[in-house]
Amino acid sequence: MNKQELNELMRELDIRYVMKKELSTEVLHVVGQKYATREEFSKALGRIDALIEDQQKNTQLLSQIYDFLQEHRENDSEAKIKLKVLEERLNAMDKSAFQLFLERRTPAALLAKTALLALFSFLALDFLSQLLGEKANAFMEHNGCYVAIVTLIGSLLTTLTTKGKN
Repeated sequence: MNKQELNELMRELDIRYVMKKELSTEVLHVVGQKYATREEFSKALGRIDALIEDQQKNTQLLSQIYDFLQEHRENDSEAKIKLKVLEERLNAMDKSAFQLFLERRTPAALLAKTALLALFSFLALDFLSQLLGEKANAFMEHNGCYVAIVTLIGSLLTTLTTKGKN
């Protein structure tokens, strides 16, 4: 059932709807008379029967409208969920593989990031030692292993302290 059919049902409901006040006025007019013809009584009873029939049709129409609205709500919520999933996939496709790697929170990814950070720090220190000259180079030759261990521990601590931050 689409919106056009729903609007048609609502129009039909409005046309069939009989005001209770109108009916009670008409019936009370007949009942309130001291004398009334059988024709007037049967007309009032016919109106009551018509009202009952219309009320049953209106109830059926209202239940169809309710079913349509429930179905529409379910479809709308499913569509929102699917749209959110598609949006997440699209965002993931826009990111490079390196960005996706950096955003991962698995233990293997954390270990790999720590190793890369340690390697980068070690190479940076080695490069700086070469820039500083012979004394720094000699220092790195004798204490390079210690520098690597300290760098590894420092990068691990840095990774763990910035775990939830970008």
